[in-house]
Amino acid sequence: MSQKGNASAEGTLRFANRMKQEFSTYHQTSYRHLNGTDLTVSKVGYGSYRVDQQVEEHIDSLEDSIRSGCNVIDTSSNYTNGASENLIGNVLTKMINQGEIERDEIILISKTGYIQGDNLSQAIKREKTDQPWPEIVKYTDGCWHCIHPDFLIDQWERSANRLQVETIDVYLLHNPEYFFSEAKKSGDPKALPQLQDEFYQRLFQAFVQMERFVQEKKILFFGVSANTFVAPKNDFEHVSLSRVHTEALKAAETIHGNPNTSHFKVIQLPYNLLETGALLEKNNQFEDGILTVLEMATAINIGVLVNRPLNAITGDRLYRLAKYPHEPKFDYTAQVRTSIEILSEQEVDLRTQLRSTGNLNKLNEKNQDPFFSMGALLDNVIDQIEGRDHWLQIAQRYLIPRVNHWIKDTTQKLSEAQQKKLIDQVDQYAKDVEKILFNITLKFNQADFQQTRPIEDRLNLHLSEHEKELTMSQKALNFVSSSPSVSVVLNGMRRLEYVDDTMGIMKVPDFGISVQEMI
Repeated sequence: MSQKGNASAEGTLRFANRMKQEFSTYHQTSYRHLNGTDLTVSKVGYGSYRVDQQVEEHIDSLEDSIRSGCNVIDTSSNYTNGASENLIGNVLTKMINQGEIERDEIILISKTGYIQGDNLSQAIKREKTDQPWPEIVKYTDGCWHCIHPDFLIDQWERSANRLQVETIDVYLLHNPEYFFSEAKKSGDPKALPQLQDEFYQRLFQAFVQMERFVQEKKILFFGVSANTFVAPKNDFEHVSLSRVHTEALKAAETIHGNPNTSHFKVIQLPYNLLETGALLEKNNQFEDGILTVLEMATAINIGVLVNRPLNAITGDRLYRLAKYPHEPKFDYTAQVRTSIEILSEQEVDLRTQLRSTGNLNKLNEKNQDPFFSMGALLDNVIDQIEGRDHWLQIAQRYLIPRVNHWIKDTTQKLSEAQQKKLIDQVDQYAKDVEKILFNITLKFNQADFQQTRPIEDRLNLHLSEHEKELTMSQKALNFVSSSPSVSVVLNGMRRLEYVDDTMGIMKVPDFGISVQEMI
């Protein structure tokens, strides 16, 4: 059963007042208005890019973030193939039914446009039956894109069902700049002005449908999430907020007869300590001047949601603007190399023991070699890891599940007597694998900190002694939150410690000097 209602001015203010009363240390700036609307928002929002209904901690983290005062939740139809929306729908339904929150207190944001996973399978089937979605952008074999009204109608229905709501408060077109990306990649012979005219015409058609959604009470507001809002004006893939706004006004006039009734009220973009295009890049024509996208947002009175506040991409390198546990001067590289050698020796011994039981014939040995030769595998891949996040993905999605599977599969093949003989050795092997994976994580924690320490040092020059006590990630989050025009900073909080760290900035005011002076 879908939850009735939507976020409201009364409900979101009620939530903010209740949380400020419950958390007396929260600063008065911890809640603010979502520009262009009458909604009250927490300065940080729950980003759900990697959350999945199958992971208990992800469920707990969303519940904890709401109980800690976060009332903005951002998701998308393509996040974990819809599992992100499923999780959010289940959590909100549970907390509403238990009387912890009311529907009108929470601002629910979802996005649409990507054709991946199940959506891609559906799109391929439609093409085979001569019912393709119109105007599909086929960027890669595994990533298509579409913002045609027919597709938006289909996707709203699917998202609303997963979220278990009758109204999605804010509905965004998700990275429509793929239109330009695909044209650039494929060498489309059309001149850029012609491509731009076609792109903004497609946006107009999508916005007309969005205004119809508003009429049908399916959404409150709409907007666009685009990575290239912040790109230079002459960049091939740049999306101009000025031109986007023009198309939104035309759509409002088409549906309501008055451009001033537009419900285009929200944009989302990347912005952080290293990627400062939103703050500094003059790329929007407005009246007689050229404005940055943040200045443009202020000029037309719309809310700005910021994504990737802690994941900065410059050149080919990803900087994680956070500090994780490690010993600053410890030589983790040498320790890991020694541990790999010891682990490899253990595996030779364990392999010999298993072969003596007759449970490791040549076929099994061949099939299990990738799991049983963890030392050799780590030795081959460790220098290819791009950073901490890359390492954690490999460890959690590939290494740990396969080691666990190998140990379980092998021990099940042993007789009871053989298990008693080898169980201690197998258990020790499992502990040693766990320890070396942990130490590799510490190695990348240290490497990441060495990259970001100069950034924090520069930032500290402008901070008070109290502000210096914030964690690196809190400083980075509050930098964005202190920026003009920013309504909400969206941060991935899929772990409980991430919730605790992120919500910590609710206790501090915006930084005392302008962010322009800090960079």
